[in-house]
Amino acid sequence: MWACCGCATESGLTVEEQVGQPSDFVMAEPIPVAGGMGGCRDPGDVETNWDSPKVFSAPITRTAGARLGLELDLADKVTACVVKVGEGVVHDFNAAARGTEKPRIQPCDRIAAVNGVRGSAEDIFNRLQSDTHLTLEIHRPQCIMLSIPDGEGSLGVKVIYGATGSTLFVTGILPGRVHEFNRASAGKEERELRLSDRIFRVNHIQGDQHGAQALLEELKRPGRKELLIHRSNS
Repeated sequence: MWACCGCATESGLTVEEQVGQPSDFVMAEPIPVAGGMGGCRDPGDVETNWDSPKVFSAPITRTAGARLGLELDLADKVTACVVKVGEGVVHDFNAAARGTEKPRIQPCDRIAAVNGVRGSAEDIFNRLQSDTHLTLEIHRPQCIMLSIPDGEGSLGVKVIYGATGSTLFVTGILPGRVHEFNRASAGKEERELRLSDRIFRVNHIQGDQHGAQALLEELKRPGRKELLIHRSNS
């Protein structure tokens, strides 16, 4: 599910596509999008130290009718993953935090709770729309590099993604090269591809520059896969 704080617009249906060998499936899910982003990613809002997961609180107040300016990915159904930060009160929150030690909200952060509401991405989104005094619990993911060797057979990975998204959300590991890679890395979680990981880069293709569809196409090509994974504890 995709959302943005504004009015909702339905945008497509679920498609299941067989890729390569019978065990290699990709589930493509263009999800509802709410209109009116009103801006795009501001490079000045991006922090670069993602060596370990990070959790912080973001208190935000807005007047009635003011936009948050967030585009959100609700694919995991538990958290709201920030896709873009546009013009709005979150952008203003970030601007006020520049030059201080206060963290800023940026793409790929997860909103794990709003005013104590957690566990449902839909409920989180509803509170973002309705409440004017917001306390956001933000989970910043860890970045992990994985190198999947070339070989025979399929990758054996199921992913879903939004039509305008920047990541591939892993929903299944099936028999195939990734499963064998994980077995060889048993006991070393930082060397495995796991359920709920988000694939942000495949070889030279990066999601925020090329989009999720390009990530998918690169993942489907034969050969070795150098993956940049975003992993959250939420």
